[in-house]
Amino acid sequence: MEVKQRSVIIKPVKKIKFSGVTHHTGTGTSIEGAQLSKQGYKTGLTKKEEEQYCEELGLPKGTLSKNNGDFWGSCLNLRLTHDKPYTFIIETLMDEIKLKALLNNSRIAENELKLREMPMAEFYVEDAEARAKIEEVTINYKMEAIDALRELSSEDKKGYLRLYGKRGLDAVSDAFVNTQLFKEVDLNPQKFLGFVSNPDIKLRISIEEMIESGVLTKKGHYYNFQNEVIGNSVESVIDFFRDLKNQSIKIAAESESKKKKK
Repeated sequence: MEVKQRSVIIKPVKKIKFSGVTHHTGTGTSIEGAQLSKQGYKTGLTKKEEEQYCEELGLPKGTLSKNNGDFWGSCLNLRLTHDKPYTFIIETLMDEIKLKALLNNSRIAENELKLREMPMAEFYVEDAEARAKIEEVTINYKMEAIDALRELSSEDKKGYLRLYGKRGLDAVSDAFVNTQLFKEVDLNPQKFLGFVSNPDIKLRISIEEMIESGVLTKKGHYYNFQNEVIGNSVESVIDFFRDLKNQSIKIAAESESKKKKK
């Protein structure tokens, strides 16, 4: 097997603790060998590769077997710290074999993309291509969100801002609304796109206006209109107003809310 000489950077995952501290300086994980599972050591090698590499390296048959603890139990002997990256140098076939075992450890993600599938991972391999893909996804979401934002009227933008908990928007300028909504979109474009694609978005915005105007009141977990309970969550209020038999109540609530806005 031809080995491409290179270095692999293994970085710690930054995880914020309740105290605000990720990890204490110098703390880390010692990795003596490949990770052991019920099926044997997690080597990352196929049976064919085990035999092929043993032959190429002149090792006794079975040395690279996933059940050989004499080799896999102590083949790595490295320490990864939570505050500094670790550089793993690949110069030989044996280095390549050890890297395969390292990347099959459940504490180490193969790249940043894999972190989504490995929430318990403590480290990840820095991969410029994987990072570019993550950034591309984020950029695409932002571009799509900005396009959707441009399609909104000034009044619609105020409605969307209410979904972020903003109040008192009828008395502010369009410039203020544009700035505040853009900040929310830039911070989390996926959340905004979720609002845009919601088929009940206009009704949800209307409900926020009713709450702000005092037409809908909330006592504990319950939403009330004219002292009658109509739901115990925003979703249940939406279901109530969508029900055809409640359309007269919906129209009355919207009408009262509009009067209070004037």
